[in-house]
Amino acid sequence: MAAINGLERQFSDRIVPIGEKEVAEWARLLGKKNKDRWDLVLVATARVHGFVLVTRNIKDFAGREVSLLNPFRNPPEREGP
Repeated sequence: MAAINGLERQFSDRIVPIGEKEVAEWARLLGKKNKDRWDLVLVATARVHGFVLVTRNIKDFAGREVSLLNPFRNPPEREGP
């Protein structure tokens, strides 16, 4: 538990809580093609906040109406609205 508390303190300005809006969007997405429900938590959070979802696995998130970035490619790969 001390390790988790340390991470929360260290990254407190970058932790995005999952609240009512994120859960509502997640539930809406679960009703569509459901490949991986935990990936959909990330998609829902990115959509609610207008974030770019950064991932090595763009194909797992393609077609989810979210901006994607794979910075591990050269040049970086982008996809989305």
